[in-house]
Amino acid sequence: MLGSSALAADQNVKPDDVAGNEAVKKIMETRPGRGVMRDDTPPTPPEEALKKFKTRSDVAIDLMAAEPVVEQPLYASWDSKGRMWVVQYRQYQFPAGLKIISYDQHLRAKFDKVPLPPPRGEKGADKITVFEDTDGDGFFDKHEDVITGLNIASAALHGMGRIWVLNPPYLLS
Repeated sequence: MLGSSALAADQNVKPDDVAGNEAVKKIMETRPGRGVMRDDTPPTPPEEALKKFKTRSDVAIDLMAAEPVVEQPLYASWDSKGRMWVVQYRQYQFPAGLKIISYDQHLRAKFDKVPLPPPRGEKGADKITVFEDTDGDGFFDKHEDVITGLNIASAALHGMGRIWVLNPPYLLS
């Protein structure tokens, strides 16, 4: 299990900075929710969250990584060395350089443009981090950010001597 904090999003983001029009700004200011529009419920500490899971007797849940080294994990994969590759979508729900121009009935955002691919586009806060368990205890005690400055990264795989990053609508290597 990866721990994730509701407070990982940039707390300095204001509706004026990301709303593309007054209708969107009003939704951001009045709709209850999480992230920038969060309620006052504090996040559950990862160790406490583990205790709340109810599993069958033949299933185990282990905490492998938690805040502050992993924030808003969106995707995880493992390589042949047992290392965990994690995409951290740290600027969800407001990607760098984009304005929200509308929301649908499920609060899915439509943006004003498609961002340019890295490194030409706006530098974002998303990153790819590799975690490693160096002492064999099941907890990833070493980590390294291998790619930073991504914007809307959603998956990463290591293979064929490259790191492949899905950064919609682009596949980067």
